[in-house]
Amino acid sequence: MSDKVKILIVEDEPMLRQLIEEEFQAAGFATTVAVDGKAGLAAIEADNSFKFVVTDYNMPHMTGTELVRTVTTKYPEFRKRTTWMALTAHLPTDSIDLKESDFDQVFYKPISLKMLMNFVRAQLKK
Repeated sequence: MSDKVKILIVEDEPMLRQLIEEEFQAAGFATTVAVDGKAGLAAIEADNSFKFVVTDYNMPHMTGTELVRTVTTKYPEFRKRTTWMALTAHLPTDSIDLKESDFDQVFYKPISLKMLMNFVRAQLKK
């Protein structure tokens, strides 16, 4: 069994999904990818050992907000022990209120992979 920290990446944009996946793999994390919120939910139902979830905010079929809220309702213990990060192209002034969004952190696109990685590493030290 691997002791690598597991990250679920839920992103509908293929190039960004691959870029984030490669960055985390290069840093020694175990990654699973999903193309939308429904696939992300299926990944969580298949493997509830993720420490982090990085999800796009606005996706077809199920948004990132719908995903985190569904998980919070159906799997509250998983939600409590998992850090959720949203990626969005919305401007900070577009009123994505972190307290109301159900996410632990929101990153704005174009995303800085360094900032994303630094946030994850800081969470691991807590």
